[in-house]
Amino acid sequence: MATVNVRWAACEKIVALLQADAAMADVTVSPGWPGDMVPTAQLVWIDEVDGPVSIPVMTSGRKERNDDFDIPLQVRVAGYGTLDDTMTRISEIVGVVEDTLADDTSLDSLDGVLSAEITRERMTSAMFPEGPIGFAEVIVSITTRLL
Repeated sequence: MATVNVRWAACEKIVALLQADAAMADVTVSPGWPGDMVPTAQLVWIDEVDGPVSIPVMTSGRKERNDDFDIPLQVRVAGYGTLDDTMTRISEIVGVVEDTLADDTSLDSLDGVLSAEITRERMTSAMFPEGPIGFAEVIVSITTRLL
């Protein structure tokens, strides 16, 4: 059995990978909401990790346990010029996230991970007096089976 919850271990690996990528040097990458008062206007953070678990309990010993969960990566870019500039930068960051995760196999090292894939993405923007803010979400879905 893992000493750290597989959900948190997967989050740690994703954050470490993105922080280590040179293309993310100007982006604050955080395992949780970094707050409004961050020094950079480009952010990636993990939002609420969610998904169903199936853990048989109190019946003739330990059995297989299924844990299927989504790790939502939130992306925000503010103060980046025009709306087009902002959404272009959002798209670049999403591309780096896709490429970084696709090129890595470190989730294989976690006990019970059967699969991990990007299953959904979305982007939007908002206009404020200070300028446009772009948002994106990249959902990484992970399937595990633990004993």
